[in-house]
Amino acid sequence: DFYRFNWPVMMVFSIALFYFLSSGGNLSRLEGGVFLVAIMVYLFLLIRRARKTHVEVEGIDESLKITSGFKMIVWLLIGGVALWGGSELLVNGAVDLAGMLGVSERVISVTIIAIGTSVPELAASVIAALKQEKALSLGNLIGSNIFNIASVLGLTALIQPIYVQSEKILTSDIFWMLGFAFILIPLAFLPRKFIFARYKGLILFVSYVIFIGMAFIE
Repeated sequence: DFYRFNWPVMMVFSIALFYFLSSGGNLSRLEGGVFLVAIMVYLFLLIRRARKTHVEVEGIDESLKITSGFKMIVWLLIGGVALWGGSELLVNGAVDLAGMLGVSERVISVTIIAIGTSVPELAASVIAALKQEKALSLGNLIGSNIFNIASVLGLTALIQPIYVQSEKILTSDIFWMLGFAFILIPLAFLPRKFIFARYKGLILFVSYVIFIGMAFIE
């Protein structure tokens, strides 16, 4: 499913994002709605494909069965409020940091904010890899890219259209994004199929460091 279904969907969503932003300089409510409909179709197809394969699930925490609905709701509310508060601090802090460093908000957003919001994904992927759950590690990242584009940007655009504030987004950043997404296929098949060796990880990481450096220099 990595190269037959999930990766192609990620590339289609990425290219669609580039098209929408470059054609009008913004992501409109209509385009946001298109993304939300597309993610719903993707989820439907994903679930339908998954039901055709029988998977043995192990390690379920039995204590979760006796957790009350009220307790779940309370924890969800606490988590939601904490997430909202953290988001407010993150955005305000990023704006202040951009002013202190004398760089644009775009630089802070594609570097510090992007890294900060991706830390949970990094932790989940590393733990999954260490536990030999390679499908979880790769699936987590591809799924995150799909959801960030289709649901996060889609829902945000429905609430408030998103306008491109810096031309570097369309002339540089988005091409880096497309490049990182596309190169997964060659890395997955060459020189040995379905193996992401350490040197391939190093190639990706060094490339990202170069991107970060260029973001601050440009």
